[in-house]
Amino acid sequence: MRTQETDVLVIGSGGAGLYAAIRAAEAGARVTIWDKGLVSKSGGTVGGAGIAACQYLVGEGAEAVVAGQLGPNAMRVLESADVALFQGIGGTVRDNVIACNEGKLEALTQSGPAHMGKGSGV
Repeated sequence: MRTQETDVLVIGSGGAGLYAAIRAAEAGARVTIWDKGLVSKSGGTVGGAGIAACQYLVGEGAEAVVAGQLGPNAMRVLESADVALFQGIGGTVRDNVIACNEGKLEALTQSGPAHMGKGSGV
């Protein structure tokens, strides 16, 4: 069984989730973000915030991200820092946590579409 140790698990990468992740990292916590979709898009955060958050979290030692997809720039930031990227599965967050801990999640190897501007429907 594969396990991922973290101090703080943030569910969702919208504005509130990214803010929570940054604050937890500032306090010295090991942070993992779980998201159902494109990091920085699924929660409605404007483009660029996800990349900046990824850069900050990398600097603070984030170890893994599980998401439906990542934008290409966010993915490059995380990959360049050797952050483990996992493809989320359908179902609940609990389903994804169990699948990740059991080593059943596939590596996330392809990015989603590039940011197309506010209201792009991504």
